Amino acid sequence: MAKLNPKQSLNKTYRQKPVLTDDFNKFKSAIRTLMSKLADGQREDTQKNILYDFLVESFYKPYYIAPEEDIDLAVHLDKTPQSPIGLLIEVKSTTNSYEMISNGNLNKKALQELLYYYLKERVTKKNNDIRFLIVTNIYEYFIFDAQEFERIFYSDKKLLREYDDFISGRKTGTRTDFFYSEIAAKYIAAASPDLEYTHFDLREFRKEINSDAHGHLIDIYKTFSDTHLLKLPFGDDSNHLNKDFYAELLHIMGIEEQKQDNKLVIVRKLRNERNEASLLESTIIQLDSEDCLDKINSISTYGENYEEQLFNVTRVRDKKRKGKSW
Repeated sequence: MAKLNPKQSLNKTYRQKPVLTDDFNKFKSAIRTLMSKLADGQREDTQKNILYDFLVESFYKPYYIAPEEDIDLAVHLDKTPQSPIGLLIEVKSTTNSYEMISNGNLNKKALQELLYYYLKERVTKKNNDIRFLIVTNIYEYFIFDAQEFERIFYSDKKLLREYDDFISGRKTGTRTDFFYSEIAAKYIAAASPDLEYTHFDLREFRKEINSDAHGHLIDIYKTFSDTHLLKLPFGDDSNHLNKDFYAELLHIMGIEEQKQDNKLVIVRKLRNERNEASLLESTIIQLDSEDCLDKINSISTYGENYEEQLFNVTRVRDKKRKGKSW
């Protein structure tokens, strides 16, 4: 198994982004409350409610969070229960070591249950918006990227067939405990050496939590964040297109997006919306004023009329000048 610490699991760019002091202090206050409310011997439902309060007070107030059928806590992708579930959380009490997983043994009931809930969401409900899955006893957190479950479990055709046989009543057992012990356990055993996850224990951060020290608590803050666990875009993410910048770029170039045959395509702006100062229009004006089309062989291949020919010659000229095409 490949165990990561929070720092290793975070996106490198996101890890380097500064955290606002007010946001961090709010998080520390929420986590102090979480730790102060916990006590061994509490019922699991009580501790589940404590975790729920922490999630709401820290990052997840804008999201719908609730038990979902057998899932202890499900975080949806917006504030409505109709939105897809993005985060599945299996909760064990602080004293339930029999069912709780550990770094030395992932093949316990907690992960067997989580695998069943994942398959129910992913296969039966066809939810392909799951971001992460978590097993926790409130102190310890084992966080699995849904892409790991996709790679290891969803791609395993034998497991999918056995899951289908189970939910269709073709197995000798029909209770979920049968699935956990007879089906999930053997696939988790086979996958454990290759299954990557993030692990941390809040008890190791008591000093930072109860003082003004930050230490590694910034990494814990970011690991709990909706930006990380729901895979939200953030400002400096090179894989995310800044919409305002993109709109301004299209305006400067003199082009726009249009939907044609259910696809977005880049086209020249409509006549009454064109700006002569844009790159495209200024180039067309220059080509027109210098009678450049008369100097081009086979000009008819560039369009059916003069305006189409001007536009397409401009694209070719721009491509040669910049090494790019739209």
